[in-house]
Amino acid sequence: MNQLLLGVPIQIGGEEVIICRDSIGSQALSSSRESEVYTIIEGPREDGRPAIYIDEDELKSMRESYPGINVYGLWQLLFANNLVPLGNEVIIFPMGPDRGLYLRLDSSTDVHKPSSILSSSEFVDNFIPEWMDYDLSNASRISLDNLDLVLPASPAYTRQELFEKQRHDQTKRWYMVASICGLMLIATLVYNYGMYTLYNADMAVYKTKQIQRDELDTKIGELLRERLDKWPDNSAELGKISELVAYDSNLETSPDGETHVGFTTLHRFVTSKYLPFDPAEKVQGIVSEFTPHLNYVIQIDPSEVGGSDNQ
Repeated sequence: MNQLLLGVPIQIGGEEVIICRDSIGSQALSSSRESEVYTIIEGPREDGRPAIYIDEDELKSMRESYPGINVYGLWQLLFANNLVPLGNEVIIFPMGPDRGLYLRLDSSTDVHKPSSILSSSEFVDNFIPEWMDYDLSNASRISLDNLDLVLPASPAYTRQELFEKQRHDQTKRWYMVASICGLMLIATLVYNYGMYTLYNADMAVYKTKQIQRDELDTKIGELLRERLDKWPDNSAELGKISELVAYDSNLETSPDGETHVGFTTLHRFVTSKYLPFDPAEKVQGIVSEFTPHLNYVIQIDPSEVGGSDNQ
């Protein structure tokens, strides 16, 4: 790029932009007229470089003439591309054979540091109004020959645009905070619901296990109540029954007797008909009763059975 036109759309980095005059330096605003309003486009940097300003009226004029096109300052662009050769008390950017823009640095400090920049302005006819005896041939010059420029990080904004931008950014931040809070709330609700569901499932399992445990405790209690303290000895009852069978091989269980199976209840038997003797007279410890059916009903009470012998 051999020439940089100011105040009209040009192409830089594949984008159509406008480059305007801007001001930089610790004394940049002290030399401005009262009617001029400047807007900061880049704040002071950590290396000490002063802030860069732009005339807000000129910026508004560019907005009206070329709406939708980003505007950048000249010194903002030059510093963004590291094209300002510090180290001299005057640095000029030629815009013709005898005119251009310049930076003035404080020669009483280290002019190699950006913090030494005092002000910027325009010269014509190779003459700096506030420094009449300075020979511009001693100044450092900025050349853009055969250079591909890159745009600064942020374009220029009017104060109203900055206010709207800050309000928009603040609204976006609030939306982002609200979205994050909403997501956190949803995640918390989902987590709580999951924990609640898991708790209910665990409680259902716990209650089932508790019911099973209670049932087992009940069964254990029943078994403990039915547990025999000693091994049962039913030899006496079996002996009586054996004796009866020896006398009457057709001995039967009484149909109207106890239905319990075991040796802890009353045993009832029925003899065959026409038995010629009373079984109670043959076997001690039993009770017999003659019935109209011409047979005997025999009762053996385990609690009263003794160890008597046959008669």
